[in-house]
Amino acid sequence: MAENAAISAQDSALYVSLTLPATPGVPGSYTEVDGLTGFPFGRGQANTIDATNLRSKQMENIAGLAGGQTVQITGHRWPEGESAGQDILRDADPQEDLYFLMVLPSGDTATFVGKVAAFNIAPGVNQVLTFTADLLPRDFTVVV
Repeated sequence: MAENAAISAQDSALYVSLTLPATPGVPGSYTEVDGLTGFPFGRGQANTIDATNLRSKQMENIAGLAGGQTVQITGHRWPEGESAGQDILRDADPQEDLYFLMVLPSGDTATFVGKVAAFNIAPGVNQVLTFTADLLPRDFTVVV
């Protein structure tokens, strides 16, 4: 059996910028979103287009345009003013683009442009405050 080469997710990071960074792909050009507990890495799923016709023997689907899906990031909410990255997401105009950088401990790094569709904070009994930010991403680019 092969040796397990699983990689810990610890030290994964998501960064955000209000403007296109002069050096995209470099963490120092962005503001870190602190307290994250999870985010997806990847360009997401393309929409599916039904290409079935009257001569088809079964459903025929083809890949459509990428995007259109909301990507959700989650984390522990920090006090207002203590995480500039969280505050950027919370205060974002849903019509304005933000610039993101994802960095994983595996060496995978990517940038994307996105809008913040929603930012919600959830209290709960005997829990820390959590937040979710729903992003509408596009232009996912792997940084090499």
